[in-house]
Amino acid sequence: MKIVCFGDSLTRGISYVRGRLRIIKENYPNSLAKLTESLPFVEVLNKGVFNDNSDLLVSRIEKDVMSENPDIVLIEVGGNDCNFHWDEVAKNPEGDHEPIVPIDRYLENVTQLVKQVQDKHITPFLLTLPPTGSCQILQIHRR
Repeated sequence: MKIVCFGDSLTRGISYVRGRLRIIKENYPNSLAKLTESLPFVEVLNKGVFNDNSDLLVSRIEKDVMSENPDIVLIEVGGNDCNFHWDEVAKNPEGDHEPIVPIDRYLENVTQLVKQVQDKHITPFLLTLPPTGSCQILQIHRR
C-alpha cells in the first residue's frame, strides 16, 4: 500500500525557531512512516512543498501524486491560499485585499484534487483545512 502525503510546508515539515524557518524531520509523513514501519507493505511518500497553495497543488498532482500510483492520498492545503500580497497591503493598508487564492477558487481546487484522485479509484483524505476568508465549510459528496 502506498500513501502519498500531498500539501504545503505543513506536510513538508517546517518549524519557526529563533526567528527563522527550519526544515524538520518530525513532520506528519515521517511520523506516519514510523507508525507503519512494522508493516512492510506500507510505503509513505512526502510530497509537501514550501509555500504551495491549492493552485500549485492542482498544477503538480499528475507529476507528484498520480505518477506514484498510490492507494491513499492525504491532501493538506489552505494556509498559503489565504495569505495576501503583503507588498500591496503595505502600500495600502486600509484597502480591500483579496487572498492569493480567493475562497471560491480554493473550494474549486480542493474539489478538483479530490475528484482527480477518486477518478483513479484512490482514496483521498483532507487534512487541516484552515478557515479561509469567511470560514466556509467545504463539503465534498461521496460518490
